[in-house]
This record gives sequence, C-alpha cells and structure tokens, in this order.
Amino acid sequence: MLPAAFILSIVGLCLSGKSKGTSIAAVIIAIIGVIVGAVVFFAVVADGFHDAFGKSEFGKSGLSAPSSTSARRSDESNQAGSRENPFPIGQSVYNEEWQVTLSPA
Repeated sequence: MLPAAFILSIVGLCLSGKSKGTSIAAVIIAIIGVIVGAVVFFAVVADGFHDAFGKSEFGKSGLSAPSSTSARRSDESNQAGSRENPFPIGQSVYNEEWQVTLSPA
C-alpha cells in the first residue's frame, strides 16, 4: 500500500491547477511509513535471530553424559519422572520458576 500511496502522491504533485497540500502530506506519510516498517522489520528479524541462536538456560543440568547407551537407559529408568518411573498422582513438580501439581485427567 505504501508504494501505491507514494506513486499517487507524486502524481498529485505533478497535476497543475490542483491543491498540493494533500499530495505533500501523502508523500510525507508514505516516507514515514517506509521508515517505520523497516525499523519494525529489522527489530522482528533481530528478535527472531536472538531466540533461534541465542544461548538458553532451558534444559541445562550439571550432569555429565553417560559413557554408553546401556548406562544411559538404566539411569533414565531409575530417575523419577521418566516413562519407566513416573511421578505419582498428587505430587508437586517444580523448579525455580514454576510449580505443577499432578492430577488425574
């Protein structure tokens, strides 16, 4: 829409014998719209890059990786909250930011 507004405002400026006030206002608004659109675009793209490639604290733990797959499977099956050893109904699960109490569906 901004390119069409800009072109029509230029056409309005070129017409002879007509008032130029609205055409000048349209040129100014079209230029401001392009500048605001570019700023918003680059802000959204920069935020997307930050979310996609930025460092995240989610999922970090102090545990080291096990040396073999069988050792990992036995550690996972013994850990509370895994598929093999789920938390019981009514127990609260929490971390530093949130807390959830498990209830039947």
